[in-house]
Amino acid sequence: MLSAIGQLTPPSPSKSDLYKALEVAKNRAQRQFKPQLITIAFDIPTVDPLSIFSQIKHQEIASFYWEKSDRKYATMAMDSAIKLTLTGPHRFQKVRNWIQHNSNTLIHTRPNDPLAQPHFFCGFPFLDHPSESTVFLPRWQINTSKNPSPGDHPRTVAILNCTVAPNDSLDQQWQQYQAQLNQLQAWGSADLHRNISLAPFQSWDNDQLGDGQAFVDSVRQAIADIQNGHLRKIVLSHSLDLPLSAPTNPATLLHNLRQRYPHCYTFAISTGTGQTFLGASPECLAYVNRNGDQRYLHTEALAGSAPRGTTPAADKILGSRLLNSKKDRHEHHLVTEFILERLQQLGIKIDILPPPQLRKLANIQHLHLPLATPLPPHLSPLDAVAALHPTPAVAGLPQTEAIARISQYESGDRGFYAGPIGWVDGQGQGEFAVGIRSALVTGDQAKLRAGAGIVVGSDPLKELAEVRLKLQALLAALV
Repeated sequence: MLSAIGQLTPPSPSKSDLYKALEVAKNRAQRQFKPQLITIAFDIPTVDPLSIFSQIKHQEIASFYWEKSDRKYATMAMDSAIKLTLTGPHRFQKVRNWIQHNSNTLIHTRPNDPLAQPHFFCGFPFLDHPSESTVFLPRWQINTSKNPSPGDHPRTVAILNCTVAPNDSLDQQWQQYQAQLNQLQAWGSADLHRNISLAPFQSWDNDQLGDGQAFVDSVRQAIADIQNGHLRKIVLSHSLDLPLSAPTNPATLLHNLRQRYPHCYTFAISTGTGQTFLGASPECLAYVNRNGDQRYLHTEALAGSAPRGTTPAADKILGSRLLNSKKDRHEHHLVTEFILERLQQLGIKIDILPPPQLRKLANIQHLHLPLATPLPPHLSPLDAVAALHPTPAVAGLPQTEAIARISQYESGDRGFYAGPIGWVDGQGQGEFAVGIRSALVTGDQAKLRAGAGIVVGSDPLKELAEVRLKLQALLAALV
């Protein structure tokens, strides 16, 4: 969709790697009498993918941004070469099969380059209906690694995914894609930091965050359900509709989030419908990486919350209280127990567990237990996602009953909130964050959501204070 990245004037470079790759795809298309999907990777000067992301007309095309600042890796995607949307049960399995089929038929010009791997970017809502799950292989993807191996250098790779049909004009395609690549590099050379300054942290008072009475009432009902034995835990969310001063570029918000929360996943997904779902999630649902022939699954139990202290001494006291809180340790234990049971259903057993530690973020701290284990060869990252979502950290226990009561207590569909957001590649790797600490941005409006886990011993007013503390993390980026 050229109009989405501007009207470009094709240059006249020598017909080299790009043209030759298109020729390979066309020759195969003619032999097999059907269009062929090809991935073509280019090393380009190091750029900030967010600079390119800031130029996209998100209301017109699918786009995706993903960054883990402390890992020195970022990727962005724009437009779709192929796309799948679906609702209903078995969505993770259907997406897994769709990705596997297209990966197996894809022509890849640099299959052994880890940074040149095309990603299938995924957004799964909290529930399998009524919101649509979306997965797409982008037309263009920019990968940047700033954490090279010893003796290596930071790199940026641009990846083009396109379809070549038997009767396509290669000259026309070559000029079109070369022009787009030149435009992307020009966008990437712009200094994003010069145009975006980090606003000082502004703490909002309770009046600005709404009275929260509906949330408090739902917590009271949930506590009664727990006391009556209907539930062991339920996670309820509180939403806030926030008018923005003007239509806001999602890149501005993402820049603020990655600066404030470098240990979180900074993410954004737009399906081309005028809305962008973005946030800074502290929670990894599933991360699968490859080390030689072996793949490893990483996940974590994250539950229980406390504010950060204004001094080191105060922060230590608050952290110690969290570590020794009977209510928070119980909440964390329920999440850990669930994860271990679901992994065992996949044939994965973890026997020895250390006690949870503190995960300290800018304005909040959590009980945290990272888990890592080899992943059997026959399993996909999406098999792990299907087994783990939704964890008790965002839904509750028993799961079916908790989900039913969430729909009863909360107003409106959660959409992508608390759903798995991430990517899968053709080498069996992938990474998914839980879509929390997030906002749905539409022009000059933003809907924020934050949740709290309700268990035995929960206090409605303290739970309201917790969700307000979590909302502050997003409000700091939006103002």
